[in-house]
Amino acid sequence: MRPSRFLSLLLVAWLLALGWGRTACAEQRLALVIDNVAYPNAPLSAPAGDARTLSKALRGLGFEVILRENLTKSQMETTLDGFKDRLNPDSIAIFYYSGYAIQINGGNYLIPLDVDASSKGSVLSTAVAAKDILDSLATTQSHARLAIFDACRNGPLQRQLSGISTGLAPMKVPGATLAAFSAAPGKTADDSGRYVTDLIKAMKTPGLPLPQMFQQVQAAVSAETNQAQSPWSVSSLTGTVTLTDAPPVVADDASAAAPVRPPPPPLIAGAEAAEVALWLSIKDSKDPAAFQGYLTKYPAGRYVVMARNSLRVLQQKTALLVAVPQQPVPVFQPPSPAQQSYAAADAAEKKQYDHARALLRHGDATQAEDAFRHFVADHRSSPLAANAQYWLAESLYVRGQFSDAAAAFAEGISAFPKNPRVPESLLKLGLSQKVLARLDSSGHLDSSRKGGVCKTFALLVAQFPDAPEVVRAKAERTRLNCPAN
Repeated sequence: MRPSRFLSLLLVAWLLALGWGRTACAEQRLALVIDNVAYPNAPLSAPAGDARTLSKALRGLGFEVILRENLTKSQMETTLDGFKDRLNPDSIAIFYYSGYAIQINGGNYLIPLDVDASSKGSVLSTAVAAKDILDSLATTQSHARLAIFDACRNGPLQRQLSGISTGLAPMKVPGATLAAFSAAPGKTADDSGRYVTDLIKAMKTPGLPLPQMFQQVQAAVSAETNQAQSPWSVSSLTGTVTLTDAPPVVADDASAAAPVRPPPPPLIAGAEAAEVALWLSIKDSKDPAAFQGYLTKYPAGRYVVMARNSLRVLQQKTALLVAVPQQPVPVFQPPSPAQQSYAAADAAEKKQYDHARALLRHGDATQAEDAFRHFVADHRSSPLAANAQYWLAESLYVRGQFSDAAAAFAEGISAFPKNPRVPESLLKLGLSQKVLARLDSSGHLDSSRKGGVCKTFALLVAQFPDAPEVVRAKAERTRLNCPAN
C-alpha cells in the first residue's frame, strides 16, 4: 500500500474512534508568558500591558511567544503541558509568570484565578507548585530553561490565612535551569512594573550571559528603589547562553566600543573593592594583556565572563588585522520544496499568503488563523495550499487550541500527503493528542486514549524513518511506555 493511502486510511480510522508543533529538530526559541491579573476578589493593580510588552520584546529577540492571560488551574496545567511538549534538546525555553504567588511550608505556589482559599490545604490542592513547573520542564532535556517569577507580592491569601510566609522561598533548580524572582527570598515587590522594564533593558544588552543579565537587573532595581527591592536568581546553567548576540568585530575600526557591560552591584566594600577598582581601570582598555592580568589575579572574580569576552574580542581583532581573509567558494543550493511552491504561485496568491505569514510571525495567531482559513478556502489548488493548511494548524497549536489543531494537522496530512511537512505535522498531531488525553487529576494519560497517541508516533517512525522528527517521536513513545508494535 502506498504511504499516502496508508496515512489517509489510518487517520480516518483514528478520527472515527475519536482518539483525538514547532518540533524537535531545529534550534528553537520558545517562551510562555502567563499573566494572571483579574482575580475575582482581589484584582492586581499591576500596569496593564507589562506581560504584553515583555512578549513583544521577546519576539524581537527571535522567540515565538505564547501569551496567556487570567488562567484557571486546569488552563495553566494544559498550557504548560502544551508548551513543554514543544521543547526539544536544542530549545531555549522561557517561562514567565506574573500574578499572585505564596510560600507555604517552604514551597512556592502560583495562584490561578479559581484557587480555593478556604484553608491552607485547599490552597495547596488548587494552586500550581513552582517546583513542579521546573521539574516538568527539566524532563524535556532542552538546552537552557529560564523561569521568571514576577510574583513576589503581598496578596489577600497572606492576610486571610495563618502560617503563610511573606514573599517567596529560595529554590533549588534542576540542571540547565535559571530561576529568577522579582524580589529576594522572603521579601516583596511592588506593582510599578520596574522589574519588567529593567529586565527588558538587560535582555537587549549584547553578549551578556543569562546569569550576568539578572545581576544587571538586580543592580538596576536595587539602585532605583534604594535597596528596598532586590531581585534574586539562582542558576545551574553551564556554558554561555545569551539572548542578544555580541556585536561583530570590525577589523578596521580600532576605536570600536566594547560591549555594554552591567554596572557593578551597589554597596561593594572590603576585599571586593580592590577588584572593582582594577576592573574599572581596565574595562575600556585596548590591550589584551590588561584583561589577561585581571583573569590571572581574579580567576573566579565577578567580572570573569566580561574579561574573557573582552580578551576574545581583542584577540579576534588582532587576528583579523594580520590575516588575509579567504573568500568562500560559492556553493549552489537548489531551491527547497517550499521555495519551489512559492515560485509556482501567482501574484495574488503570494500576496494573500505573505500577509497571513506576516501575521503569524508577528505573534497575531488569531488573525493568522482567519487569514490561512480564507487562503485554503479560496485557493485549494494553489501550490501554496499545503503550506497554508500547515500554518493554519500551527496558528491553532501555538494558542493551545489542541483539539482544533489536531483536526487541522490531520486534514493537512490527509489532503496533502506529499507535502514535505507531513512528518512535522504527524509529530504535532501526536503531541496535540497527548495533551488532550491527559484528562485525570494526576496529569497522567487517559489509558483509553493512550493507544491513539502511541499509534500516531508509531506511524511517523514507520513511514518516515529518516525524518529528523523521528528522534522526538521515539522519545515520546519511550516516555509513554508505548508497546513495541
